[in-house]
Amino acid sequence: MTNNLIDCFMIIYKEPSWKIDRCLSSLEGQSVNLHIIQGEEEYPPFKGRAKGFNTGTAPYVTYVDPDDWVEPNAIEILLNNLGNYDVVYGSENVVRDGKIITKDNSIHHLYVTKRNLPIDYSREGIGVQLQDRYLSILKLKDTLYNWDITGKQHGRMG
Repeated sequence: MTNNLIDCFMIIYKEPSWKIDRCLSSLEGQSVNLHIIQGEEEYPPFKGRAKGFNTGTAPYVTYVDPDDWVEPNAIEILLNNLGNYDVVYGSENVVRDGKIITKDNSIHHLYVTKRNLPIDYSREGIGVQLQDRYLSILKLKDTLYNWDITGKQHGRMG
């Protein structure tokens, strides 16, 4: 039974446990139904996202990467601003070796979307769908996510 309005999916694959723990800690107290999905070697993890999407039933959906972390109340801020929009997202800090190196304003990571949208999570990400320009999108100025790029390459290695 769903207790919260948002299903939050974390696809894990070879990330170090300390990074997963950091992400999990950042989600404590946030009103989400957390689904941890075992992923596979693919980037982006669309198969894992599709698998996760099929495990939840809440009316709204979000994803977090297990090596990143969210700001306090980020999920609630997004949900409270969704209103009549299809998607809402905020800015993110880009972090390397524990230091913020820049901010990113694209829909790259944390966003909340309505479950009933015609998005095929097995093939496409929200960025691809935006090119079709049929979603109503709200971008918040708030920094809600921390994207840790330390040691990242193309692929899902921790």
